[in-house]
Amino acid sequence: PSCPQTNPSVAEQEANLVAFGSERPWISNDFGETWQSIPTNTLNGDKLNGRIKSLTFAAATKLYAGTMKGGIYRFDKQEDQWQQIRLDNQSGLPANFALPVTDIAIDPQDDTGNSIYITFGGSGDYRHVWHFNGTQWESRSGPPSNGSNQANLLDIQHNAIVVDPLFPNHLYVGADIGVWYSADRGNTWQPCSKGLP
Repeated sequence: PSCPQTNPSVAEQEANLVAFGSERPWISNDFGETWQSIPTNTLNGDKLNGRIKSLTFAAATKLYAGTMKGGIYRFDKQEDQWQQIRLDNQSGLPANFALPVTDIAIDPQDDTGNSIYITFGGSGDYRHVWHFNGTQWESRSGPPSNGSNQANLLDIQHNAIVVDPLFPNHLYVGADIGVWYSADRGNTWQPCSKGLP
């Protein structure tokens, strides 16, 4: 006798959800057996402002994407339809800040999943870490200055950001030169080498 078929649980369905990025974000609900781009499954409807550099799920119904040209997008799923919202044009982020969005981290202090931290690559401005609270952007790269303050991040490529889930005020960023640590949500920074090369 064969085992009875059961409907997969929500957790099982979410475990099969994966995404990747090209010029548009792609979603698979069956762990890569089939794919569709979101939100419309068409090139013209789904193409972003550049190649996708970073992708992060905040939930099974909320996906963030960052592009090589500074585009930041949120995709929200309502019932069976995805909607795209562009975030890099929201208040606070400088206009034409077209550096690569190298990483996206969800802010665990916001249960809605609408608050994120991002890192920018490239150089030319020391403000490589930003926070979005769901409505506006704020630099989290150290005190406002010309970038020479010792509590600021260096003006170098930043590649990754992690928020400590147990202590969500604590941030870690990986840059081309070392790892940096903040205990105050990015208001001040210090090197965190601990013997790293």
